[in-house]
Amino acid sequence: MAFSQNNQPYQPEIIEICEEAIQSWCNYKNLPECSLMLRIDGVSETDDPGFFRIKAFNGTNYVKPGSQIKGSLTRAGEFAYFWFVASASTRSSRDWNFLISLGIESIDGDADLYISVMDGRYPTEDDFDYYSDMVGTDFVEVGSNDHIFSQPVGQNGWNDDVGVVFVIGVMSYTENVDYTLSIKGPYPREFNSSTLVTSKPYNFDIAANSSRSARSPEINVYRWFNWYSNDFALSVTQFSGTASYYLNVVSEETTL
Repeated sequence: MAFSQNNQPYQPEIIEICEEAIQSWCNYKNLPECSLMLRIDGVSETDDPGFFRIKAFNGTNYVKPGSQIKGSLTRAGEFAYFWFVASASTRSSRDWNFLISLGIESIDGDADLYISVMDGRYPTEDDFDYYSDMVGTDFVEVGSNDHIFSQPVGQNGWNDDVGVVFVIGVMSYTENVDYTLSIKGPYPREFNSSTLVTSKPYNFDIAANSSRSARSPEINVYRWFNWYSNDFALSVTQFSGTASYYLNVVSEETTL
């Protein structure tokens, strides 16, 4: 038997049942078949009606944080859905962050990311909480400081204390798309980063800071996506001051 009872509004009730537990229950009396039954108890102390949504997810489209899953879509506008749960025990701290990235393996293919959180609904082009529709590789960052979690509970905010349900939709923008979906996290967001656009020059000013030193530097992170793995050149010109520059390559195969 499994149950969830947090007795708090604006919190999801989440039950994750592993295959071993299901087999154990079904084999208890050596029955060839068995069913999984769900009971919902209304615990409101008023006579007001209650409304709820139930979602059951199959383990075949479960994606584990820290892992990758490869797939293909043949028709434009076709969706493939995946899910995972960031439970309270899964998160490393109250300051958590997930990076969900979509790598495109097809030369002429393109797909987009749509994500819903908390309530288990399947995201679409018109109904989503997060999305990325860039050409080529896409990514979405979801963190505990995002607006949907940082707002007061009950005022368009969700209480994530018992966990977060993520439903990820991969939608093909073109025909015949091969992709790799990668989930990284949870980890605290140590740096804010800015995304650079190809062929656009950028000028950055770093204000004076008397507390800054070699042992305690000010760190600025910038990222650029090499959409189709083309050759590229990166140029940095320093006009004043002293700074160190580091370049790291991150792909579906490397760890942040």
